[in-house]
Amino acid sequence: MIKIDRGPAPLTIRAFAAATVKDDDDGTIITRNERERRRARAFHLAPANFAKNKKLTKKSFEFAIYKDRELAQELDRVFGTKCAYCESNFGAVTPDDVEHFRPKSAITTDSGDVYPGYYWLASEWSNLLVACRDCNAGRYFEVPGQPAEVRLGKLTQFPLSDEAHRYRGPGPGIGGELPAQLLLDPCTDEPSVHLTWDEDGLIHAKPTPEGEPSPKGRHSIAVYALQRKGLVEARLETLLNFRRHVRSLQKALVRLNNAAARDDAAACNDELETIKELKEAIIGMLGVKVPPGTRQPSYVGMLRDWIRTRQAAGGFVDLEQFGIDLLRFV
Repeated sequence: MIKIDRGPAPLTIRAFAAATVKDDDDGTIITRNERERRRARAFHLAPANFAKNKKLTKKSFEFAIYKDRELAQELDRVFGTKCAYCESNFGAVTPDDVEHFRPKSAITTDSGDVYPGYYWLASEWSNLLVACRDCNAGRYFEVPGQPAEVRLGKLTQFPLSDEAHRYRGPGPGIGGELPAQLLLDPCTDEPSVHLTWDEDGLIHAKPTPEGEPSPKGRHSIAVYALQRKGLVEARLETLLNFRRHVRSLQKALVRLNNAAARDDAAACNDELETIKELKEAIIGMLGVKVPPGTRQPSYVGMLRDWIRTRQAAGGFVDLEQFGIDLLRFV
């Protein structure tokens, strides 16, 4: 997971910007998004439908705006066709891939499901991102170190450290909930503060200054299913490939140094070309020069963490001697 700059809601999405439909009450012309907001508010605040955190009706509100194709395409551009949680790449985003950070219909808590969810945020730009189905939907996965498959995935989970902080309806904002929030929001939090990876591709909650595992890191790993076997294997494959590039770069620099000592111009040119190609491969895997809105490389958060850890242990002294600082690309 890496931090993503989602930016403000784009005015190009017609469902948000173009007044094209009539309000149900007074007939004024409003946007489709505003009409859905008003309808959702009326449905979820009706005492006959919800009371005391319970759902009293068999009816369900049909949210539609978050499925808007223009919206899905814009989120696809922002998140670079990869999951905001696990950073796995997928070819094309469909409306079903749009994820609500705070669940819209219900909230799963330790004491059971609470109704309704954050319905007033169902089409709020700041609550929308793109997630793969393995992170988002509840499924059974193999987990390294676990004897049996376990059910993982976000679904309607949104844990807080104190339920007294939970917002239960539209208000001035969601800020009062933030101190109790236990899930990492890749658009507002800095995941590198809370997550770290080992040499086997396993993800861990980074220790806090007090030495305890980060609560946000720990809960995010569990809720987003970030330790599932297939994902760990994919991360490890990427890490091994990245490490091979770095080792090859280190060896090429030694060969360049030896060729220069021999005054072998042809060998120097060959090694300089190899070094250039390896640097481009490393930079490409870190997404440094990948334009926004295009396909982004996977598992960048893990690779950045590996660089920081190795750098702190003095693992790149040889690169630094040749003026190459991998931290510049993090």
